[in-house]
Amino acid sequence: MMSTTPYRTLIRSASVMGGASAISIIVAIVVSKGLSLLTGPYGVGLAGLYASLVAAFSNVANISGGGVRFIAEAKANRDRATAAEIVAALRSASWLLGLTAGTATWCLRGQLALWIFDDPNQSAAIGWLSLAVLLAILAASRSAQLNGLGQINDLAKITIAGSVISGATLLIFARIWGLTGVVSGVLSLQTTAFAISSILANRSGLRATSVPFRVSLQRAWPIMRLGLAFSASITLANVSQLVVRSAINHRLGPEAVGHFQAAWSISMTYIGFILAAMAVDYYPRLTATIADPQTTARLLNQQTTLAFVAACPIFLALFALAPWTIKLLYTSDFLPSVAILRWQILGDVFKLAAWPLGFVLLAANRPRAYLLAEVAWNVIYVAITLGLLDRFGLDATGIGFAISYILYLAMVYRLVRTHILTLWNRANRLAVTCVSLLIIALFIVNHSYPAAALSTGITITGLGSLISSWSIYHMLRQRKREMP
Repeated sequence: MMSTTPYRTLIRSASVMGGASAISIIVAIVVSKGLSLLTGPYGVGLAGLYASLVAAFSNVANISGGGVRFIAEAKANRDRATAAEIVAALRSASWLLGLTAGTATWCLRGQLALWIFDDPNQSAAIGWLSLAVLLAILAASRSAQLNGLGQINDLAKITIAGSVISGATLLIFARIWGLTGVVSGVLSLQTTAFAISSILANRSGLRATSVPFRVSLQRAWPIMRLGLAFSASITLANVSQLVVRSAINHRLGPEAVGHFQAAWSISMTYIGFILAAMAVDYYPRLTATIADPQTTARLLNQQTTLAFVAACPIFLALFALAPWTIKLLYTSDFLPSVAILRWQILGDVFKLAAWPLGFVLLAANRPRAYLLAEVAWNVIYVAITLGLLDRFGLDATGIGFAISYILYLAMVYRLVRTHILTLWNRANRLAVTCVSLLIIALFIVNHSYPAAALSTGITITGLGSLISSWSIYHMLRQRKREMP
């Protein structure tokens, strides 16, 4: 039973979080389309820069990744007293770190306005975003509690309500105040997330316990040690985005930032429902089994298989229909985003393969190894992108993304093998190889035989969809046989 139970849980998690993410994606499509019509590429790029700025500063002090692990560990051991102490320590530390990060954002608003926007008038908007930084950190601590306890339905509610309310607010403010209303929309996202996550966390049945300072410090230290490694990796990614977007803005202009933002948003969104299911269910389960390498390897392979079964048709369809997707979600002014998006799809294949491996390092409480891999990815990505930007233009951002994830996968695979001697099974090795080769084949067809590109892409997408459908059917039949 141990070998097959995870499939039942993973399918359920993918259904719940996938449904929530699908709704969020639909909302994001509507919001992106509306914002592009109201403000054009410049407004879309401005919203992306604001969001990246908030993410960069909030993730510096976000220790929720460590909180998820230790709450899940306490839950697995059925130790509610320890779990309550961990929640109390996590919340106290989040308030302290959130106030620090928010204050830092406020104090640096003038310098940030010049460095990122080349516009000192943006300092007022950045000042308001310092509040968003604080709220983002506090919301993350509440969501970590729900994640560690396995409250998947509540996390789905946060995803749906947050996207709907903040998206509607952004469009309303942009309609009334134009570009100056964009910052209010970004602030509303964090306000909504904090309010909803606080309500649901208080209803979770686990309340923070008042403990002596010494005990709180003992609980907080391991959380901060692992959480800061996790948040440092996210911070590096957000800082990398700021560096890349700033370079694009300086070298190619603000509209080019909008084109990059369009491709990046699609790339990050369409795969989000799969990665969300991993983070919500896979990470806590992995924490409970990490002491058993054989069980961990089995869970790793099951997660990787499910991820590729779900993602393969999306990879192929989005590549084939990239120009029409860009026109549908934005406008024809964003067609330069097509080439970036296609390169990012290739990179996403290797990102998806590496994602389950990275969680093994976190579950094994190896923050240094995890952070090493993340630092390497960000350095490689920024170096390649900036090095090729003048020669290849915006395409350099996609090329750098793909190459950096190929190298990242090789590094993480090697790091995880020190904990688990046998990683991917034959089916997963074949899946990674075949999907990446199909994407490369579509690249060749689009470049050498553009007239046949659409028909070839649809044919390959249909074949991939049939294989994925058969695999899901096989999983569900297996699930039915195992049910009592």
